[in-house]
Amino acid sequence: MSENNNVFRDNEVEANKIASNIMFISFIIYTGIYLLNVVGVFIIKQGIMNLAYILGSVCLLTPYVLVKRFNNHSWYIKYLIVFAAAMFIASTNMVLAFHIVVLFGMPILVASVYFNKKLINTAIICTLILTIISQFLYYNFDLVKDLNFYNMKKFIMFGIFPRSLGIIYFGWLAKRVYARAYTILGNLMSAEEQNNLMKKNELIKNKAQNVSNVLTTSVDDLKNSTKNVSESNQIVSKESRDVLNNTSKK
Repeated sequence: MSENNNVFRDNEVEANKIASNIMFISFIIYTGIYLLNVVGVFIIKQGIMNLAYILGSVCLLTPYVLVKRFNNHSWYIKYLIVFAAAMFIASTNMVLAFHIVVLFGMPILVASVYFNKKLINTAIICTLILTIISQFLYYNFDLVKDLNFYNMKKFIMFGIFPRSLGIIYFGWLAKRVYARAYTILGNLMSAEEQNNLMKKNELIKNKAQNVSNVLTTSVDDLKNSTKNVSESNQIVSKESRDVLNNTSKK
């Protein structure tokens, strides 16, 4: 049991490193997008872009610093990474609105690295709630004008509803991948357990054979000892009779 716990623990530590690397690479890409906006490739107002970049950078770099710099692999780190990814999407969505497209699935994909059903469910719920809240915030603050949402009904129909469906779809895909991976892992572990059981049985068989050999040898030694004692007794008995006979003749 403890051996399995060690395997899962090692897997979680490795997943923390992979997830934090994903966050750091996302930060580099995000920095590239920011610089492209600075040189005029994109048309987002620089003040709004600065706000989005600061908020997003904090969310993306926090897990990387904790895992890579401080080597923190506490039980809560995986949840913090997923929450940070969801906050990155929410803050970016709040400020940049329709400029982000497929990023909504990022927290769920990060959670998939851990092959943990509970964490994937947490990522789906967290991303869904934070994304809906961020959409209401950007709609009310009107930081980036989106002409598709000229009233609340259109906003819910063409903004919140399709993006929520996208998040749920990403979550469903992640859970299917998890289920498949869990089945494969279970089969591998079953095969390994069977192999270990066979090895233990072979070891027990060998030990039993050794014990049997030792007992057989001991029995043989005992028979030889008994035979020797019997022969010695016969010799003593004969010598005793001879002595008695000689004494009688005198």
